[in-house]
Amino acid sequence: MNQIFDIVVIGAGPAGNSAAFHLAKSGYSVAVIDKRHEIGDKLCTGIIGNNCVELFHPEPSHIYKKVKSATVVTPTGTAHSITKPDIQGYIVNRAAYVSSIGKKAQDIGATYLLGKTVTSIYSNSSLASVEFKTDEIRELLSCKVIIIATGFNSNIPRMVGLPVMNNRGYMIGAQAEASLTEPTDTEVYLGSKVSPGSFGWLVPLDNSNCLVGIASRSKLNGHMKTFLDNLKQSGKINTSDVKVKKWGIPIKPLSKTYTNRVLVIGDAAGFTKPTTGGGIYYGILSGQISANAVKNAFTSNNFSESIMRNYEMEWKNRLGKELKVGYYARSLFEKLSDSQIDKLVTNLASQDNPTSKILLNNFSFDWHSNAINHALNQFDVLTLFKSFGSNVKPLLRQFTKQKQTSSK
Repeated sequence: MNQIFDIVVIGAGPAGNSAAFHLAKSGYSVAVIDKRHEIGDKLCTGIIGNNCVELFHPEPSHIYKKVKSATVVTPTGTAHSITKPDIQGYIVNRAAYVSSIGKKAQDIGATYLLGKTVTSIYSNSSLASVEFKTDEIRELLSCKVIIIATGFNSNIPRMVGLPVMNNRGYMIGAQAEASLTEPTDTEVYLGSKVSPGSFGWLVPLDNSNCLVGIASRSKLNGHMKTFLDNLKQSGKINTSDVKVKKWGIPIKPLSKTYTNRVLVIGDAAGFTKPTTGGGIYYGILSGQISANAVKNAFTSNNFSESIMRNYEMEWKNRLGKELKVGYYARSLFEKLSDSQIDKLVTNLASQDNPTSKILLNNFSFDWHSNAINHALNQFDVLTLFKSFGSNVKPLLRQFTKQKQTSSK
């Protein structure tokens, strides 16, 4: 059976649900296809900021904790507490939150087809189509536009000639749920023994349970087990014998996210914060941006590649600076030794250092480039980085060059 819709969205994560909501709200017929049977069922730490809440407010029952503070633990074990007077983030039930956005889209008319595996997509000058199957039964949807929101490292963009993720454009994350010995704030752990070139986390869900995880572009050879064992030995968690799950986290966007009648959004397009790997907000935002681009294409009745390019121009306008600055900052951090990380964090966290107040005032949970740029504009921070030697100087030059380019 061949059903016809205006738009078919492939993937019912934050990005796909956001696109479906905004398009259905504007009166378009929208079908959302997902291979999962439960919307929002994906590995994630589930921390969102105020900007994300403004777009889709979580239900009170979806919120585990509201976050005003966090503790950063250096490679030598020194803990630095960072606190702001206002709420900076919300730890939410990721599956319930994302599912609620899908429910909003369904309530205003979007059709959801769950447990369906997409086998092929096709587009030409007059139409687009999506073929999918349930068990061995194959079906076809025809539409004017396809939005790909299939998550990390999806092969579906390749079906219409679009690129896929390169081997340096992602991290591997590992996470487990554990039980706490006592209530705690969110904790971030740094150092090569925890997560090479990156960080580990302990995020409380309530006063008795937490998520423990690490993520890195380097190979994780027993790092997660060591991290869990250390948290157990230090009395943070009751047991390290927990089930660990792994997933891919993009930190760099695809080189092209559009073609004739097709757009790629969310994790499938590589839209996460390169510094932390958080992708819920950027996914939701890219869904909104894609919906606006699709509505403009319908207004002009033109779905050609040249028109769909407007989507990429808009996401680059909104997210391009964040993705570039965040990626350079991550690449710079990955070059630091444990002793250099200790010096940097101690410098930035010092209560007597004016730079720490500047960074705290310019920090935003969802937008990191402002704080990063302010940090590297401070004489003491820049001097410290330059003292780290030849391993970081090329990246400092690249960072300065891209900053000058983006300011023009």
